[in-house]
Amino acid sequence: MNSAITEQEYWGYVQSVSAEVDDALAVFHTYEEILRLGSEDDAVFRAFNANAMFWNVQKVSLQTTIFVALNRLFETDANALSIHRLLNETLAHPEFFAKDALRRRKGDLKIAPEYLDALIDGAWAPADASELRYLKKELKPHFRKFTEIYQPIRHYYYAHRLLQTDKPVGELFSLTNRNELGQILNFLHELVEGIWHLYQNGMKPEFGKQRLAHDSEATRSAREVINKVAGLQPALDE
Repeated sequence: MNSAITEQEYWGYVQSVSAEVDDALAVFHTYEEILRLGSEDDAVFRAFNANAMFWNVQKVSLQTTIFVALNRLFETDANALSIHRLLNETLAHPEFFAKDALRRRKGDLKIAPEYLDALIDGAWAPADASELRYLKKELKPHFRKFTEIYQPIRHYYYAHRLLQTDKPVGELFSLTNRNELGQILNFLHELVEGIWHLYQNGMKPEFGKQRLAHDSEATRSAREVINKVAGLQPALDE
């Protein structure tokens, strides 16, 4: 059953989920850069050891935030604004991506008629929800990894501290893989960005073309701060 939302409300959903994904990626890249510099640079390692409690707090806080953010993004409650809610609304309202709807939105921007006609002619518009179901199919393996590996850690370790669990906490953490976690976050970014371009530009979402960024703005920001703490000069090309 279609939910009674307007295009404006739908666009608000896209922007909100996009911001959640961007924030999660920023936290992830900051955490990764702290670990990388601490293990690869002797000066940074010494700086970390000189104020070990502070840096341990940063790592624990960032790690906790990553698990909380993942759970928020993958929340399945119908009332939660999550990636599932966004996809459900996307499939429920293929009319939001019709060419006439795109023309109306772009027309409000006062685009020259010849450019607007070319944009609309080349736009992809799903005929119905069936042509958008592949978005859920692409999400499925990433959601499965989350539910099997990362959600139990969030539930048993971060959200609650249960005395008895099916698996010891150490065993739960042993199943994690930071590269895999980054791939899940990167896919979510790719998915939301694909929906963004579908709505704004009539571009059919495609997957597998983006790679996990290893030098994001968050990475560079963390590196700059850590290098200052360690008394290091930035490289000339940074």
